[in-house]
Amino acid sequence: MRKAWVYFFLSIIMYLLVGCNNIKEPPETTRQISVTPTQAVPTYTPTPIVDETDTGVINQEGVMLGNNPTNFIYDGLIAKDNNWIYFPTDYLDIQSGFGRMKNNGEEFSYITSTKTRYRYLNISNEYLFYIEMQESIFGDIIRSSKDGSNKVVLLEGYFYGLTLINDYLYFLNREDKRIYKMKSDGTDLSLFTTDRCSLFLYDQGYIYVSALRDGNDNNNKTVAIVKYNIDNPNDKYVIAENLPLSPEFGYLIHFFAHEGRIYYLDENEHCIYSMNDDGSELKKLNDIKVDSMLLGEDNNIYCISSDAKPYTVEIIRFDTTGDNIVKIYEFDYYNTYYLLGTAGEYLYYLENLGEGAVSGTTRIKIDGTEKEDLSEKYYDMEIMPGDS
Repeated sequence: MRKAWVYFFLSIIMYLLVGCNNIKEPPETTRQISVTPTQAVPTYTPTPIVDETDTGVINQEGVMLGNNPTNFIYDGLIAKDNNWIYFPTDYLDIQSGFGRMKNNGEEFSYITSTKTRYRYLNISNEYLFYIEMQESIFGDIIRSSKDGSNKVVLLEGYFYGLTLINDYLYFLNREDKRIYKMKSDGTDLSLFTTDRCSLFLYDQGYIYVSALRDGNDNNNKTVAIVKYNIDNPNDKYVIAENLPLSPEFGYLIHFFAHEGRIYYLDENEHCIYSMNDDGSELKKLNDIKVDSMLLGEDNNIYCISSDAKPYTVEIIRFDTTGDNIVKIYEFDYYNTYYLLGTAGEYLYYLENLGEGAVSGTTRIKIDGTEKEDLSEKYYDMEIMPGDS
């Protein structure tokens, strides 16, 4: 039963629907599409930086990223901007939205209405970018100031997977499940690749894609991991085909790329596998049964495991070779927990309370100390914003 709740919640977060939006079926070659933002948006050029602690923008070998790529495994709900942490203000089934606070827990404020549902938060030197959900995980592409003001709809439709890389936004279109890109001012919209996919992540000059492959029938899909040179998407390499999937997830896969290796969660075995980004040297990292996983900023893998021993749920850390395994926290209650993201020295997670309700956002330091329920900061009916 507990596994079923894991599948239920993650499938709600990631399940791919079929629908229509305002981008027509693209041809098999890149083309330009005229886009007019809802409001006039001035063009700006973010300045690449060297040290993220000075400006709050993640920099990977001279490339400006809108969020830690591993946070997009679980929809980009957590993001860090220098000493500010952005996180969801969900509480039970009563409210949603997101807010921010200093890393020390002080100066909390709401960024959106508590009735706003969002995904895929990205931060530049000047702005926030995110998906404002209209249906399931899909919605409009939004830009706002970092305090939530000056909100602009850059592109209306049903989009997901939003990722800021330098001055371009990359995202998936629900209708055709292909990656598009546009400048962060809402102009210069084009098709990036014709491969259909369910997830993509950036690492060291490449976009890694979980490309969808049709099986013998609509219920028998497979997935391949493919990498594309971000400057030339025609330069692509198929890393692996026919990766194992579970019926509960259809053609969804959780993976990340790090320093020339791919790490993915086998949804049948619930174990993490790793291989080189040319598909060689495939191996299982260890025998730990994993419910959810993230790569921390310290380059260790953090996971929630419910099978370490009977009727326990633990947060476990190990290095990218699968060794140096450390239990950093054991939960007091045997329930379903799932990771939201990582920011600095903290992991963020939610707890399933049953009947469609989840706890407020909780965080814990990566050494297992200072566990903190953030809903105690933001769930206050007297200060909750309205529908503005």
